[in-house]
Formats: sequence, structure tokens, C-alpha cells
Amino acid sequence: MNVLSICGSLRPNSYNLALLRELKDRLRPDTDSTIFDRLGEIPPFQPDIPCPEVITDLRAKIKSADAIIIASPEYVHGIPGILCQ
Repeated sequence: MNVLSICGSLRPNSYNLALLRELKDRLRPDTDSTIFDRLGEIPPFQPDIPCPEVITDLRAKIKSADAIIIASPEYVHGIPGILCQ
């Protein structure tokens, strides 16, 4: 099984990232688990520029994942803008 985890917080020591790291440590040994840690590199949407490599990388990881886990803080009663793109 291939699990992709995405943290909605950009803070290096966020509780959401700590939760995803703990979850990764507790998964079965035969589970391939990746934490996508390049969310801060995603630029604002601009339809006139070529697709950045970070987006291509994220799309490939999502496509190959059997499960996706998103842990995110709440900002003003919603998810962070970086996850809305």
C-alpha cells in the first residue's frame, strides 16, 4: 500500500506535521508512506506560465497513492489557501 500524506501547515514544527510523522511511524512495515513537504514551493495559480515541477511532482505522487491523508490547521473557519489551488 502506498500512502501519501500532505500537511497543510507550512511551519516546520507544526502539530499537523508531527501527527503525520507519528502516523508514518505507526503504519505497517510493508506500507510505503511519503510526507509531501514541498507545499510551500507551490506558487499562486497563474494560467499563463508553464506548470511548475513541484506541481508535476505532487500530481505524480497523488496518482500513484492508494490513500491520501491531509492534516491541516484551520484558518478563519477554513483550510489554508495553499490547499485551495
